[in-house]
Amino acid sequence: DLLDEAKSALEQIWAWAYDWSEVGRPVHEGQPESQQLAVPMILLNLIDVVAGDEADDYTVEVDDCIERIRRHVDPDAQLVRENVRPDGTPVEGSDGRLLNPGHAIEAGWFVQHWAQRLGRPGLQKLAADVVRWSFETGWDDEHGGLFYFLDAEGYPPTKLEWFMKLWWPHTEALYAHLLNYALTGREEDWFAFEQVHDYAFEHFSDPEHGGWFGYLDRQGHVTHTCKGAPYKGCFHVPRGLFLCWRLLRRLQRRR
Repeated sequence: DLLDEAKSALEQIWAWAYDWSEVGRPVHEGQPESQQLAVPMILLNLIDVVAGDEADDYTVEVDDCIERIRRHVDPDAQLVRENVRPDGTPVEGSDGRLLNPGHAIEAGWFVQHWAQRLGRPGLQKLAADVVRWSFETGWDDEHGGLFYFLDAEGYPPTKLEWFMKLWWPHTEALYAHLLNYALTGREEDWFAFEQVHDYAFEHFSDPEHGGWFGYLDRQGHVTHTCKGAPYKGCFHVPRGLFLCWRLLRRLQRRR
């Protein structure tokens, strides 16, 4: 059935994720070893979706993903780095300083789902802190919204689109802050949720024709009027809003 197909696909994706030569990604001589945050965080979320009630069958894989994600987290600096060496030590140069606040926030709630499922208080706190740290680092105090990329040491980011505000980090932040609030009751998390909500629905949502625009400049003006594009599909907005709706209903029932 479809679930069996999904589990089979997960096995194949897991193999590809740790041997990129299987998907044609070349490895150049002298290229320093590094790992990207995207791989373990997406695998962790994929297992969350596919495992269902059979999470015990994926204990080794889940622990591996969580450990790999931890290597990207620098609690002393309160940063989450996009690229680190396999042992968690920094990568030299701009790649090692690269921050993607939206990505880190998304990883935070992925980890939080598993921290709750596994009953690990220390991991629960770390996941909540990752969301808060990344939001504090990534929020543009002057114009509002989350920067797309930043440099950990304050140098000019090498990504030319670093200053833009994209739709998906804001949908991830909506749910991540709401989840933090639901679990901790801290007012700062509710305030952050409202802050992102107000910015997102004022700038991304199209009140005339529906849907969300995907790309804004730093000042919050729409740069691309298309609602769908090769990179912007029908994923982050419905997922994020559905998760928020479901969690808000649960919070309402508590009262």
